[in-house]
Amino acid sequence: MNQLDLCGSSGLAPFYLAMTRSLDLLLSHPNADSERVAVTGMSGGGWQTIMLSALDPRVTLCNPVAGYSAFQSRLMNWTELGDSEQTPVDMATITDYTHLTALLAPRPALITCNLKDRVFHPNATLPILFDAARTAYAQYGKTDFIQQHINAFPGTHNYETDNREAFYRFLAAHFARPGDDWSLYEIECADEVKTAAELEVAMPENNSNFNTLALEIFRQRPVPPVPPVDPGGREEWQQAQRIQLREQVAYQSYPVSDNLVQETTGKSWIAKAFRLQMGDDWQVPVVEISPKKPVATRIVFADEGRSSAVQTIRLLLKNQVRVLAVDPFYFGECRIMNHGYKFSLMINTVGKRSLGIQAGQLVAI
Repeated sequence: MNQLDLCGSSGLAPFYLAMTRSLDLLLSHPNADSERVAVTGMSGGGWQTIMLSALDPRVTLCNPVAGYSAFQSRLMNWTELGDSEQTPVDMATITDYTHLTALLAPRPALITCNLKDRVFHPNATLPILFDAARTAYAQYGKTDFIQQHINAFPGTHNYETDNREAFYRFLAAHFARPGDDWSLYEIECADEVKTAAELEVAMPENNSNFNTLALEIFRQRPVPPVPPVDPGGREEWQQAQRIQLREQVAYQSYPVSDNLVQETTGKSWIAKAFRLQMGDDWQVPVVEISPKKPVATRIVFADEGRSSAVQTIRLLLKNQVRVLAVDPFYFGECRIMNHGYKFSLMINTVGKRSLGIQAGQLVAI
């Protein structure tokens, strides 16, 4: 999915196109009733449920189960941060899951959460979604068409009997017609449940996947122009390329102020520890190590942090080079140890990029 984003396409698109195409096929069945189209699913299936149901008006009722939450509640409850499809690149610049929930109106919707779920906990998830959705449903005079169900037993991340029967009751309330025989309870069906092997559908060898789709888009990308030979034209080309690259990585420019934390003097060097303030958003730790008469300056940073670059720093100091050992965002001391990549996804979804933040910090340094 991230490979598609890298190539300038939407990693979300294959999900949505596959879902809408599946609905095309289902509704083409002679026994399909286009007036009673329900979608439900749990976890990733719950996310697919809200995404398809919000954007495709052919869905007339839905029941996402433990499948999504607003970006606001995710930031308050880190276990809900979500993964690549739930936190799409740039999505939060135009919409949130609160808006997707409101888009369901006035169609019946049952939002299910599990009481002991470690993700999408009802206390964090439901209030924010319902505050937005009920306003939309009220415009149609159908606030009772959006309901919630909280599963207490087993209460874990599940779509077991209690959650299924809540769905059956909701279906009956909105889809039942006079004379319909609806069962509101689970019926014995163990003999009808097929094995995984029986349900497996062989895929063709040339079936597309995220990687092949990304490669095809990459092959069709515009070829960057060859840099001009003459110095004046080359400088103009460079400026244009830099502007375009800044836009692509959402480059962040930071005013910087330093705060000296500690200073240590050795026989042939001086070390100063700073905490650099980058605008209102970031603080970056920097250690300046300088020989008495430096001949040059180098910025040093490493994936595992500046402490892993000791040998490099010693060699530079030996050659009378002043060193700024830094840990920009996502490096060393500024690495997010828990849910790190998920926070990077959150940065992407609000329209920023980790690379643009890192580049801005290094330029400020």
